[in-house]
Order: sequence, then structure tokens, then C-alpha cells
Amino acid sequence: MIRFASRSRGTGMRMAILTGCALVAAGAVAAVCIATASPGRSQPKSTPGLFTPTLSKFDDSQKVEFSVSHSSETTLPAPDSGVVTAAPCEPGEVITSGAAAVSIDGVPRLALAMPTPLWRNLNVGDHGPDVASLQQGLAMLGLVDAVDGRMGQLTLTAFNRALQNVNAPHATAVQLTMIVWVPSAESVVSKCTSTVGTRVASGQSLLAVRASGSTAQVPVQDDGVVGARVLQYGGQSFDLDSSGRATVPDMLLAGNSTDPDPAGGSSKLTGMVRLKHATGAYSLPPSSIYSVIDNSGCVESAQGVLEVKILGSSLGQTFVAPVHAERLGPINIQPTGTRECR
Repeated sequence: MIRFASRSRGTGMRMAILTGCALVAAGAVAAVCIATASPGRSQPKSTPGLFTPTLSKFDDSQKVEFSVSHSSETTLPAPDSGVVTAAPCEPGEVITSGAAAVSIDGVPRLALAMPTPLWRNLNVGDHGPDVASLQQGLAMLGLVDAVDGRMGQLTLTAFNRALQNVNAPHATAVQLTMIVWVPSAESVVSKCTSTVGTRVASGQSLLAVRASGSTAQVPVQDDGVVGARVLQYGGQSFDLDSSGRATVPDMLLAGNSTDPDPAGGSSKLTGMVRLKHATGAYSLPPSSIYSVIDNSGCVESAQGVLEVKILGSSLGQTFVAPVHAERLGPINIQPTGTRECR
């Protein structure tokens, strides 16, 4: 809502001074009044009521309360039977796709994030959505380019490169016993059910994880300012999608009363939302804008009557951008308001 400023007293003060000079009858004193203009030098013409705005950066910063949704637990089953010889069994540890999730009988098992877990061994020549899921997981590691749902030699070679990275044996097929499916590129251990030295059966629970990062949901408001936005929280910035969602690292939430619950849940936090890339705007006194409709208003300028887009306001100033003109010249801070700009 535009608040109109009180009328300036500058014109009245100038009139009082001139009147005072006019009333003085003594010639010597009158000379003092006349001598205020230096002989031989033209004085700049005064333009009462005009204000020359300057272009500055505007990022539309707004304080917001946003909700945080914490991912629920996913239980990771053992891919094979044997004795657990290595496992990241400290809550808070991160399992990264492409690294070793666990070792059973001394053999590292590859953690691989895929849209869906595999349900069969894959040989060269196989095809289907499970092959495409494998290829997507390998693509996230930069090991394959094409995702066509066909198991070829290139896909098998890429899989063996992933195994090699964790010091696992070379494979002639994609075997379920070599893979531990994880739900995201980074998964946080929330609970350990099978520690080092435990004998496990295939399919038995190894540990529970949840996706790394929590989802922040910012209320979406159309204020007429177009541009990508970021959420600022904890001294960091996070890109917001068109729905107002951003992924916030769990570590950033540590120490707050709204820390993630391993079982999932949601909480409320306060942050700032701003434009990712600031835009140019003119700062005007609110009194200079009239005929305001939604985010549009009119101003009287040296260029005539112009329509401006109202971007926001702060500390008694209104930020605008000209709709049809390239720039704004001097603005009348007390417009007559008799001429429309639309």
C-alpha cells in the first residue's frame, strides 16, 4: 500500500524570505537582498517540486517464514549373505552414490542411486526400464551418456568402472549382489541394524538412511517482479524452483529446535527471499505516484505523464521501473494527478 508523504515546506520558506526582503525600505539593507545574485553570472533556474531519481539495484528482499519437510527413512537390505566386514554405522555419516556402501565377506558393495532399484541381474542384450534406471544411476556418476534402456557393452563397461572405483571385482554381468540401492546421490545414515562382525542374510536390514538435505517450501506470491529467486538462510543461498522449493543441507539445521527427525516430519523457520539477479529500479517518494492500480502507477515527469511498474517499497521509498520509457527524468513529487498514463 502506497503511503503519501506530507507536503514539503521548502516553497513556503522561500516565499517568506523574499517577502522579508521586499518589506525592507532601507537602501543599504535592500542592497544586501539584491546582492545575493552575483553580477555577470546567470543563476540556475529553480525547479520547485521536481525530484531527479537515480537508477539503483533492486533485489526484492523479503522476510519469509518457510516450512521444512524432512525425508523419511529408507531401509537398505543386504545384497548378499555373509559377514559384514565394513559399514558406515555412525548416525549422521553420509553414503555417496558411487562409493562403497558396505563390505560383506571382504568384498565392497557399490552404493548406487537409481530411480528404481534393480530386481534382476542384467546381461548384455537385456532391455527394459530397469536397464534405463541403471543407466541413469551411472549417468549421475558421469560414466555413461546415453540412457536408452538397452544393456550393451558400453553400459557393462561403465558398471565395471564404478566397481573398480570401490575396489570391487570385475563383473561379466550386472549382479544384484554387487549393488546396494540408495535413494539419493547422498544419503544420511539414521540407524544401524547390522554392524561390523554381524552375519547377515540376503535381504536382511543393514541400515536405515534418508536422503541428504531437507526440502524448504517458501510461500509463492506473485508480486509482479519477474526473475529467479533464492532463499537465504544460515548465511547461504539456495535456488528456489517455480513452486518455491529448495533443498537445504541438514547440517545447516543443526542446533535448531527444528532439526530433522529421522522418522520424517516438518517444521517452520525464518529466512529471506530475494531475486537471484538484482534488477534496475528507481527510488521515488510515494507522494510522486498516483492512480495506483495493482502494481501500476502514474508519474508526472519532464518527459510527460509516464506509467511505472511498482516493484516494492522500503524505508519510505517506492521502487519503480518505467513501463514504456527507457529511463526516468525529473519527477514531480506533488503531481496534479489530472492526467492518466494508461
